[in-house]
Amino acid sequence: MAFDLIWVQRTALSVLNKPTHIQYGIGFTEIRSNGKNEGFKTAEDYVRLISSFSPQARGQSIFDEQAARLSKKNSHLSIRLPAPYVDEIEQTLLSDEPCSVLITGIAGDGKTYHARQLWERLGGDFNSWVSDKEKSGSLCIRTTTRGKQPHSRAIYFIQDLSAKDYEAIPIIQNTQETIFDLLIRSITDAGCSVVICCNHGQLLKRLRSSGRPECPKLADQIENTFFSPKGEISLKETPEIKVFDLSRLPQHKNFDEIVKQFCDHEAWESCQTCDICKICQIRENRKWLWDTEKKDFTDVERKISSLIKLTGLDGNHLPIRDLLTLVSNSMVGCNNVQSNKAGVPSNSCARARYAAENPDKLDMDFFDNILGNNYTRRGLAGKEIFNVLSQYECGVAGDRLWDRFLQAEGHMENSDTPGMGVDLRELYNSYKDKLSDVPEASGPEDDEKDPETILLTEHDAAEKKRRKLFFLLPDTDETYPSGWKLTSLKHAREYLSLLDRIRENRKRGLGLPADLVRGLNRILTGGTLEDADEIIVTTNGTFADCFAGRKVAARVTARNGRHEWSRLEWDPQCEEELSPPVIDFCFDDAIDGASVRFELTPSRYECLASSADGAIIETFSEKIINDFMNLKSELIVAYEKFLSEEESSDDDPRLELTEEGQIETIEIHYA
Repeated sequence: MAFDLIWVQRTALSVLNKPTHIQYGIGFTEIRSNGKNEGFKTAEDYVRLISSFSPQARGQSIFDEQAARLSKKNSHLSIRLPAPYVDEIEQTLLSDEPCSVLITGIAGDGKTYHARQLWERLGGDFNSWVSDKEKSGSLCIRTTTRGKQPHSRAIYFIQDLSAKDYEAIPIIQNTQETIFDLLIRSITDAGCSVVICCNHGQLLKRLRSSGRPECPKLADQIENTFFSPKGEISLKETPEIKVFDLSRLPQHKNFDEIVKQFCDHEAWESCQTCDICKICQIRENRKWLWDTEKKDFTDVERKISSLIKLTGLDGNHLPIRDLLTLVSNSMVGCNNVQSNKAGVPSNSCARARYAAENPDKLDMDFFDNILGNNYTRRGLAGKEIFNVLSQYECGVAGDRLWDRFLQAEGHMENSDTPGMGVDLRELYNSYKDKLSDVPEASGPEDDEKDPETILLTEHDAAEKKRRKLFFLLPDTDETYPSGWKLTSLKHAREYLSLLDRIRENRKRGLGLPADLVRGLNRILTGGTLEDADEIIVTTNGTFADCFAGRKVAARVTARNGRHEWSRLEWDPQCEEELSPPVIDFCFDDAIDGASVRFELTPSRYECLASSADGAIIETFSEKIINDFMNLKSELIVAYEKFLSEEESSDDDPRLELTEEGQIETIEIHYA
């Protein structure tokens, strides 16, 4: 299932073709003329469409909720994106059993669109949806269920719960029932259903202030679903109500689909008649994302998609609106300061023409645009997606091997991999042309500049080259060092490979790799332990959350015959693409409280892998440190629970005392 994202162009239509308009909850405006799509006329129209999603367009037509009211006579272009929950919602509402649906998510997730798509599939009139959006914001449609016992059902739609005071607005005038009265009635009445669109906080707030005694308890049930890893869930005590959380959709797949729709559109064929077609920077930026010959994603797009996937596994949600902004800026973005100074229009092909004629005055570099570096910090205020991506410092920090690769044209030394230098010289030659367009750090004309300015220029040039190299290097070739070493997630390639191995061993789980065991030991003891066969937890005898200690609080083999003491797996309640895998520290699954589950996010994996390589945990963020100190405390509590209830046996992993009956201590060498 897919939906249309429509751009509004202010051109006149004939009097006979007065358009109707609709606003999607995520801010996209659709224009229809007599119920038909008008289509595009030129490639520049399509560039205007893409530009409408750019960061600076937030207050313009595409993101402004008032756009439809200001655009009565327009033509349009459409882009189709997935709406995966529409089928499930339709099946729910057409079942014989009593039911209602709550569509939740954050701003930009597409809540209102899902409801409108459902409205039309159930036979609702498009114009009724539009006109009612302007008036009461609620609609009703009667349909017949499709189960074994078909019957009539009235379905009431609330397009945006936060738009009006629905606690006091009667939906049915005769009975004076509000939408919350109908929601409670739908639990037992199979002839009545409700579809409500709202963000998480507003939904809970409205339920608790509705005045219905049943609603606060219902709000508590719904709140619990927001902590569930699933996007579709029925309330435990009230299974008649289903919650569809659009914030649980895999954001990297949404990104892939947006790229495909933007880059593989037929409108690009019209560019062939343009006189700057061969040097158009917009088309060049498009090539970084989409292989026009193979009709497939490029290695650069796959790297960006992997980065977005990792942000999701780290707990960052990027709604469709932000992903549209990212793709738009990468393709048609330019240096905002230069553009404003030159007075170049921000929503047309004029910027590409100006950049072609004045390459030194307007920069449209794709690798700056993709991270929002074409804007000042102030210009990116409120652009959450660029703030999230900046956390991973792509190209900011140098790497000894890759910096030498760039400086010595591929002549690298790597003692662990004989012959690597030859392979990397070949690699450099394959990327030489693509890296050559990055401006050099300094030249003869810079002799008169002060040293500080030259240093900053050299730093910026080196960062640009590293950033471009990072995106160019594919993850599939392991014959050379990982390009992720040019980011803050230096072990991301290994993490993504680990995810694949866990997926292959999903039924039985995967044992902890040796490097993770070493990393755990170094963090949980504060020492430089090399042991990868057992996991040791130490304290200083007083506090569990201390960095270092010699008193052994738990000493357990990493691979145990009777109990798989530690293993990597996905939570069976989680969607693989949405939640990170977990390390299951299970002393004995028959004893309540004798196990600990620890999510292995990309940032936590980076801490473990770096610690195994010799990094000191204090160099990581306070949040990561607290995560592992909490894990340490939880392991000690779980192990004590295990010892207190498990009968002693030879094959059990037990905490041994010395002959004098003292707690065992170990010698630990600290870095």
